[in-house]
Amino acid sequence: MQLKLLQQNDAGPLLQFETANRAWFEQFIETRGVWFYTPEGMRAHIADFMEKHAAGRLYPYLVLDEAGSIIGRVNLRDVECAAGTARLGYRVGTDYAGCGITSAAVLQVLDIARSQLGLKRIIAHVSVENPASARVLEKNGFTWTGIREAVALVQGREQQCHEYVCELGF
Repeated sequence: MQLKLLQQNDAGPLLQFETANRAWFEQFIETRGVWFYTPEGMRAHIADFMEKHAAGRLYPYLVLDEAGSIIGRVNLRDVECAAGTARLGYRVGTDYAGCGITSAAVLQVLDIARSQLGLKRIIAHVSVENPASARVLEKNGFTWTGIREAVALVQGREQQCHEYVCELGF
């Protein structure tokens, strides 16, 4: 497993990955809408991410298997280098759930956050209905800080989310 910074030429493989795992992801995250799952929508999504990355606000990574195929995503978003903070988001394809891939990817991105970006604090939200995702955070040193109401809309319902924080000591 390795991380690769998202690039515009990843649109085709990323569209395939997102489409193949759409039903799985939409159990836990807000729906992206029909347009997202089109070639034009994926190119626009990546262009938006690349613009935010160029501004230093987003670090979008693909999680690749040994053959170089996309098996997941992990992002540092809302990056505030001056404050030393960012938000973490991640997901792995259904075929790789429960295999330790997500934990390994999160560990790698935390190392990047600390060593390359100089971040000190990472915040993550996970649905109270997704205990596996909460375990990923706990395995990686995140501390539960409480429940947040209506953080996400999943399948038409507002979701309560656990908030976790990881202090990246130097």
